[in-house]
Amino acid sequence: MIKLIKEDINKKVGLIKLIQKQPEVSLNHIMDLLGYSRDKTMEIIKLFLNNTEKYDGSIILYGASITSLGKLKYIGGELDLATNTTLESLGNLEYVGGSLDLEESDISSLGNLKYIGKNFMLRFNDDLNSLEKLEHVGGNLDLRHTKIRSTGKLKYVGGYFSVREAPIALKIINNRSTYGILDKIKIKGETYLN
Repeated sequence: MIKLIKEDINKKVGLIKLIQKQPEVSLNHIMDLLGYSRDKTMEIIKLFLNNTEKYDGSIILYGASITSLGKLKYIGGELDLATNTTLESLGNLEYVGGSLDLEESDISSLGNLKYIGKNFMLRFNDDLNSLEKLEHVGGNLDLRHTKIRSTGKLKYVGGYFSVREAPIALKIINNRSTYGILDKIKIKGETYLN
């Protein structure tokens, strides 16, 4: 019995190490790599997330049902969690080197996220009210059709800033003073309010 448990643990550790070496973690890629079913692959991906703090590649889990990013703090590439309806928070995640796509997700907290190297797409999210600890978006920031009311600690947007059809658009329009929201954020591109 103990030998079987050790073998299972060693196999799982081996799978985690194998996944960590991949340039991309996506459901289809890992299913092809391991030859597992969708459910078994999701189990392995969840195990990977719960045992990894830093991953240099991209994580593409479009439409996948995950409830946690586990111990993950750093993603060097892209993070695509669009249409995920089970993840409520990005938890420990602080850094995404590429783009972050949370479009049509039900996420209600960005957790510890401070930095996105490229674009941040959040369109059609009714659960997130603030950008919280996020300070830097290196590309476009698209908050159209969201319930965002606060930019939180945001200091920099390297591309366009779109808040069309979001409550914060009215707040920006009504507060165009020297101490307004836009005065606190360096925006390199255009700002779209309506």
